[in-house]
Amino acid sequence: MIDYRDAVCRITAVSSNVLKKSKGSGFFVTKNTILTCNHVLSVLDDIKTITFSTYQVPAKKYTAEIISQSLEFDYAILKVKQDDFQAPLSLRLVSSHLCEGLNLKLFGYPEHSNERTTGVNIEATINNINLAFSDEIIYDLILNLNSGNQVDHAGISGAPVFNSDYDVVGVFKRQDSQTFGGISINRAEQFLRDCEIEIKPDSLQCFSNYSNGIFAQFEDSKIYCENCAEELTKAIKPQSILETIQGELFYPPKYDNINEIIKYLKQSTSVDNKLWKGWLELLTFIKLLKGKYDEINHINIPLTRTEIQKKFGLFKKEKAIDISVEIDFYFSEGETYSSIVKKFIHKKNDQNKLGTNICHVFNSDQNHFGNKPINASAVITNITNPKNSGPSICGAYVGVLSLELLRNKVIESNTLEEITNNLKQLIEDAIN
Repeated sequence: MIDYRDAVCRITAVSSNVLKKSKGSGFFVTKNTILTCNHVLSVLDDIKTITFSTYQVPAKKYTAEIISQSLEFDYAILKVKQDDFQAPLSLRLVSSHLCEGLNLKLFGYPEHSNERTTGVNIEATINNINLAFSDEIIYDLILNLNSGNQVDHAGISGAPVFNSDYDVVGVFKRQDSQTFGGISINRAEQFLRDCEIEIKPDSLQCFSNYSNGIFAQFEDSKIYCENCAEELTKAIKPQSILETIQGELFYPPKYDNINEIIKYLKQSTSVDNKLWKGWLELLTFIKLLKGKYDEINHINIPLTRTEIQKKFGLFKKEKAIDISVEIDFYFSEGETYSSIVKKFIHKKNDQNKLGTNICHVFNSDQNHFGNKPINASAVITNITNPKNSGPSICGAYVGVLSLELLRNKVIESNTLEEITNNLKQLIEDAIN
């Protein structure tokens, strides 16, 4: 099991006057490169040595040297001097979309406490995003630390600030005894890239972050799906879907403000993962059906279905009709498939939004959500008894599918032709 503490180190800088020392925290961004706060070093007039120690062997000291500094962002990059040293773990830096209220974590080494050797975990919340530095505020992440005054925060400057996936989104710094913050990776991205340090895109900026292992169980159809998915990861971003759909991304609808949705997803990693893996899976199936998704909230696939026409009430004639089916995709939480479908259909019918040739596809973070097909004709959307008339029951044909049903059909298929035929049949059955 990966332990992020393996990538965080204690840093001590000593001046030519050995009585002057500065202590802080840092973390490995490669096997022999450390990122920390520049002020941990710059408080000394001249530096004789920089040493660091690791979580596993706190008593052993290694030496490092400064290879790059940024006064603007208060970043410093150190290189390990020992050729044979390799950090057991290096952390991933992410240029992340951050928003107020987001929960974060950090780990560092206080200078004057029992945690100086073992390190301390601290929970934090973003209070504010500072868009411009000033004399009073010299960081862009203004943090509320849940540890309060229980921890001596001196010495924690340079510690990594983690998101819920333990990607590094910033570097912690303390401005004074009561003011805490950090410089985001996003703000200092160009400086880091100029230093040849790799920066990963924010998860919402890249579908490839979700694509790993998505078609692992597909066996015979895996190669077709993976090829389509690879093309999609280059063309579509989760962020673009968020911005286009916003409140219609979930059913029941969740939030109208995109920052609220982003905050929710970043703090609900299971939902975030299932949501975007589901989107990538659905778009892969649409691509296999030669569908179009130029406007992500209007996904269309071409189908040909057979209709029976009667002549003179005696003869029947079959005729192929070309139709375009619009696909809407929703993510649902916490309820069974049948319950969600009935609520959804009734609400859409009340709003006159059922439309024609529309297939609604649902996904969920529940295992096997939607595995049991819904009999659309059994979902009665309107029961009325108009004045002076007999009972009237209007049973609408409703196109509803789950991603699980589509997935299972693809898994059962052995060839590309089988995949397309099976998917078409499912969607035709849903709208007929």
